Amino acid sequence: MKRIIKILSIFFICLSAFSTLFVSADAPYVNYNYSEETGKLIYAPQAYLTERVVYAGELGLSDFKNAADIFYRDGCLYVLDSGNSRVVALNSDFSLKSVFNFSFPDETEENRNISGAKGVFVSADTIYIADTLHARIIAASRENGQVSRLITVQKAEALGQGFVFKPAAVAVDSDGLLYVVGDGTYEGVINMNADGEFLGFFGSNTVSTSVWDLFWRRFSTKKQRKTMLQLIPQDFSGIDIDSSGFLLTTAYTAQNGAMVKRLNPGGTDVIRNRSRIGVAGDPGTIWSGSMAGKSSFSDIAAGSDNIYACLDYKRGKVFCYDNDGYMLYNFGTISDQTGGFSAPAALTYLGDNSRIAVLDSETGGITVFGATDYAEMINTGIHYERRLEYDTAFGYWNKVIALNSGCDFAHNSLGQIYFNNSEYGKAKSEFRKANNRNMYSKAVKELRSEWIFGNIHIILIITAAVVAAAVFISLRRRFKRRKRS
Repeated sequence: MKRIIKILSIFFICLSAFSTLFVSADAPYVNYNYSEETGKLIYAPQAYLTERVVYAGELGLSDFKNAADIFYRDGCLYVLDSGNSRVVALNSDFSLKSVFNFSFPDETEENRNISGAKGVFVSADTIYIADTLHARIIAASRENGQVSRLITVQKAEALGQGFVFKPAAVAVDSDGLLYVVGDGTYEGVINMNADGEFLGFFGSNTVSTSVWDLFWRRFSTKKQRKTMLQLIPQDFSGIDIDSSGFLLTTAYTAQNGAMVKRLNPGGTDVIRNRSRIGVAGDPGTIWSGSMAGKSSFSDIAAGSDNIYACLDYKRGKVFCYDNDGYMLYNFGTISDQTGGFSAPAALTYLGDNSRIAVLDSETGGITVFGATDYAEMINTGIHYERRLEYDTAFGYWNKVIALNSGCDFAHNSLGQIYFNNSEYGKAKSEFRKANNRNMYSKAVKELRSEWIFGNIHIILIITAAVVAAAVFISLRRRFKRRKRS
């Protein structure tokens, strides 16, 4: 009996340790990844935990109503509160900074608000609003909210007669060029200058569908299109610009193309996608009910060091990736608990990769997540790798593995460092743990070449001996034949 009690005690101690490591009591979700070898789910330590939830009421404002988007720049968080026709700016400590109530005295009564706006972007001096309902981009002063321009796309032959401009998201590059995601626009991201001149479609997805399908897709609502995932082509859903000036986009599905793209100035997707899992969230095999099927990304945010976060509105999860297409970690869920969402609408990094904010359009809450030590180690390792400071990065990858020995990404990073240092034996071991068959084969090839060059004198001696033996045998046979004759 005492032995049974002892075994049970050890079991519960281990269970408690596991729960502390992977399932924090502060979060209604777990962090996991997928094996590069089998594709099966592997649990990992928590990556991000809730720091706080911000509501309009605590700012002395009326509740956010149909809040559609958020954007962070220079220490300020901008909230597009569409239902109240305003943009609310918060300081870095989430205190109220400004409230921008837009008015348009020269417009008709029905056009004097932004009640149907879905996207916001902030440049150095301007707030851009994708005013979907009124088919325009609003440009207003970041200082006082004074509207400076109302931008509508100038009709061009390439747009076609049936084209309807319904901007749902907008991003602006350093040259002042606008990149607009249009509701029902499947041809690509709309590229236009500050005057609204149409410059072309950017990063077009592959299309394959009937004219009838396109007709209904053009005039369906956003909610309807979300339920029409089987239709091709796909709409773009979210957009952002990273620190290198590359355009990040999401689409609701990955059919006939990538669900996430990182587009260079030429419109070419430069995500390397070295992971066999791909940038697609969950495959759908572990979910049922309303969460069944594959993930569907509705927004994207650019972090530092080419890390980016994608919002899966179906699961209420945030998936974070690097530029090689490896999933780093994930967090969030559909839940009424703290750290969960009812209707996740948008996300943004708060400065660096340490904090991420997610907007819930139904509750009006902005959930602020902070990185755990585990996520910080991954982020820092990537940071030093990008700066070619491999010795420093090496220490962080070992710390990651100490917390999660099954982290394929960390093993692969260590393998790359060993490979670059010509330590091919250690590299082979790490690539095997990371299930990176391609780099494993390269390490084996280098080991083979290294062995050959290291033993070239022995190889030459053996080769010379074999040749000498062959010559001796040949001469001996000739001598015997001559002797017989």
